[in-house]
Amino acid sequence: FSTDRLVLVVAVGHALAGPMPVTLKQTLAFQHIGLHEGSTLLSFLRDHVERLGQNLSLRIQVSSFEAICRMVEAGVGIGIIPESAALRHSRTMELAIIELDEPWAIRERSILVRELDALPGTVRALIATLMPQVAVEGKPSVPAPSLASQPPQF
Repeated sequence: FSTDRLVLVVAVGHALAGPMPVTLKQTLAFQHIGLHEGSTLLSFLRDHVERLGQNLSLRIQVSSFEAICRMVEAGVGIGIIPESAALRHSRTMELAIIELDEPWAIRERSILVRELDALPGTVRALIATLMPQVAVEGKPSVPAPSLASQPPQF
């Protein structure tokens, strides 16, 4: 139902701030600000860092993207967050947003259900709000491949 990109946020003037994209490996020389233990994003990033044979150096863990951005703005470390959150917080904070040159940084978000008709009306209404091309009655008005029955990929 949507696409989001993970980006690197750094303080203005940071060594990585600039127009060029960076790789995850390039960020590992710096201390990261991460989300709390158990968060999907932290687990996702740790998996990618492990594939590089490296460790993710976390200076501090916080509970929200806003808190990551506040720590980054204060120069405590760097963070990897969704671009939508980075853009929102960059309106009120001095942040540099840098593209991550990684194929996994672009995330397709899907709503996966086994049987749309079997869902409660409120859930079908939520899906219809998120994906206007899906009728609340459970019959897609146009093909909706993201409603396929397959396991989510993180």
